[in-house]
Amino acid sequence: MILPRVFVQRLSTRVAIAGLIAAVIIAGADLYATAATVTLSPPDNIQNAVHVNPPGTTFALRPGIYREASVTSLKDGDSFIGAPGAIMDGAKQLNGWTRVSVNGSDYWTAPGGLPLVTPRCGSPHCCLASYPGCVYVQNLYVDNIDYQHVISLAAVTRGAWYYDFDGTDGGVQNNIYMAASDQPNSHMVELGHAIYAFAGAASNITIKNLVIEKYSAPIQLAAVQPRGPDWLIQNNEIRLNHGFGVKAVPGGDNVRVLGNKLHHNGEMGIGTGRVTGGLWDANHVSYNNIDGVNPDFEAGGSKFVGHEIVISNNIVHDNYGPGLWTDGGATHNTYDHNTSYNNFGGGIRYEISRYGVIKNNTVYGNSKNAQIVYTGSDHGRITGNLVIANRSGGIFVQNIVGNRGRDIVYKIVDTQVTGNTIIISDQAQIAAGMLDYARTPQPEIFSDPTNVFDNNVYKFSHQIRFASARLDGPFWCWGENPGRGPKRVTWSDWHASGHDRNGTLARSPGDR
Repeated sequence: MILPRVFVQRLSTRVAIAGLIAAVIIAGADLYATAATVTLSPPDNIQNAVHVNPPGTTFALRPGIYREASVTSLKDGDSFIGAPGAIMDGAKQLNGWTRVSVNGSDYWTAPGGLPLVTPRCGSPHCCLASYPGCVYVQNLYVDNIDYQHVISLAAVTRGAWYYDFDGTDGGVQNNIYMAASDQPNSHMVELGHAIYAFAGAASNITIKNLVIEKYSAPIQLAAVQPRGPDWLIQNNEIRLNHGFGVKAVPGGDNVRVLGNKLHHNGEMGIGTGRVTGGLWDANHVSYNNIDGVNPDFEAGGSKFVGHEIVISNNIVHDNYGPGLWTDGGATHNTYDHNTSYNNFGGGIRYEISRYGVIKNNTVYGNSKNAQIVYTGSDHGRITGNLVIANRSGGIFVQNIVGNRGRDIVYKIVDTQVTGNTIIISDQAQIAAGMLDYARTPQPEIFSDPTNVFDNNVYKFSHQIRFASARLDGPFWCWGENPGRGPKRVTWSDWHASGHDRNGTLARSPGDR
């Protein structure tokens, strides 16, 4: 059959267009592979280099301090790779300190410049009472030590500082004040000034091998803040930033945060907003919340509010707040093979969320809350963990319906605590159990057969030399006890209630 000339022309045109589209798609797919590597050195401007290079460029950062560097306009596929000694520093140096006397007291002072705007925190209890200046975004560092921000000139003492925002306190507006005994001219003094090291909605961003420090991210925001998907943040040291070290916020889905050291940040080390997916693995998260944010508001090692996130193989310790924490309606988050110890606020906390998996973790030495707390949440699986129960407790499941205001709180159902090893230390009060803190008691949670404790092993610490009768002490909690706290029961009663039918109670080797 002979095709009409017009049809042949149209067909040829369509083939040509299809070929052009395919070429564009192929070129786009190969764009990252063909982009160049650009080498930068201080004082090169990293953001300017991003502007003039195509997407997918690798920026190799030579050693040195990239002061006040901030990259908030990113391109898809960009990579930022640091050589040993490459430091992104969000602070500016303060020099030229002069000694002054104000209201009969001596201080050192220097111009701070126009202060950054501090967003409202959203709660009257954002700060601990002894740290009322915690919300102000700019920190002052003296020889890499974060000084406490006080809110009046009269409160300035050695190790504290004051930013005179309005000049009504006897000083000069926008000047910084330090104690007379601090001798700032003999030290390196820095004031946080850039808000973000990296932030943006671009995808496939890689950040590796950098020191990222002294950024002025507000409370609940972060120095490194993905708003686009598929970022890789690996092998960095992230320290001394206000707010979080790294936080993926909405849009930041499926980020990978691997092998980083996150320590001495103002509020928290790591976490997310409402994102989906992600792997947070093999990070070392320690000594966070140095600015005195109230842990009951949000502070500590980490907080994850997203869905289907895996948090694994992290070492989390000595944070002032929960070590590992899920909250706010999250679903299907998994904590696997983490070690969490010496945190104030519990070791692992899964709160007002759903379908949590807490498995194969080692948790001990945490205070204020139990080592593992599953609270206001349903469909939990807590299994294979090694826990040392102390005065704060071992593994608690808590029903808190009705006592969290407007929060969506889930009734305890289908929560299984199985196959854990719980060591009962000499300080232990309760090793494991379920508590009903619902405003209107819900005793049916205790008869619900989907709430299960079984196959757990309970061992007394080798430090304890109890008589045999002590082995049947009231180290478990089960049942209603209105207004009187946990209902503590003995092993015999616990066993008779149907729990740990396949469990074990034993002394540790060496006990007599």
